[in-house]
Amino acid sequence: MDRSVRLGLELPALPDGATSADVAAWAAVAVAADQAGIGAVWVTGTGHDPCTLAAGLVGRTDRVTLGVVGDLDGGRHPAVLARDVTCLDLLSGGRSAVLLTLPADRSDGLAEAVAICRALFDGDTPHVDGQHYSVAGAVNRPLPTRPGGPPVFAEGAAHLPVDGLVTTAPANRIADRRAFADRAVVWRGSVPDAATADSLRRAGVDGVIASVSSAADVGPLAELLLDRWPD
Repeated sequence: MDRSVRLGLELPALPDGATSADVAAWAAVAVAADQAGIGAVWVTGTGHDPCTLAAGLVGRTDRVTLGVVGDLDGGRHPAVLARDVTCLDLLSGGRSAVLLTLPADRSDGLAEAVAICRALFDGDTPHVDGQHYSVAGAVNRPLPTRPGGPPVFAEGAAHLPVDGLVTTAPANRIADRRAFADRAVVWRGSVPDAATADSLRRAGVDGVIASVSSAADVGPLAELLLDRWPD
């Protein structure tokens, strides 16, 4: 897996009632990551739609992958998410990715969501009558820029047919994820210090999605990550 999705920064969530100054500071983090050589910026939403926010970064960045954290626990249907991420992929010229998350006790729902997203990215018209999600011949046109669609990640679901497994576990609990060596294991969490980054790399982690709060933090963090996970 290339650095475009292995090494990423997760942008801070915009506050409710965000001002234009808040948005400018938030976007500056993505611009700094793009210029520093970080592969991806990941957008999450608490009261704002992450796909719309990510689309707003297309014209501000040149090469960085724009990742959407699809928190399915918020009620968004995966078919709708897949179509929105497809729009982002087309707008960005193929610079998109998606991370699907659900609580651990709903891993079967995560499996259904992955299947629906994959089918729609491939141009199929899925018919799913699952325990958590139902789809009756959904259509996704036009298709994403890349054959097969954007990279799909899932948090904490090792058995799923995804491009990468995302974990928040500490380094000493990651060995079991490495049993699935046919896909990347990416750690997600707060900004790691040098010792934590070294521990994660020794544990076999293929990359990091690190939370960052300001553009000023990007340079030192990019240097730390790129030094430990070079091409």
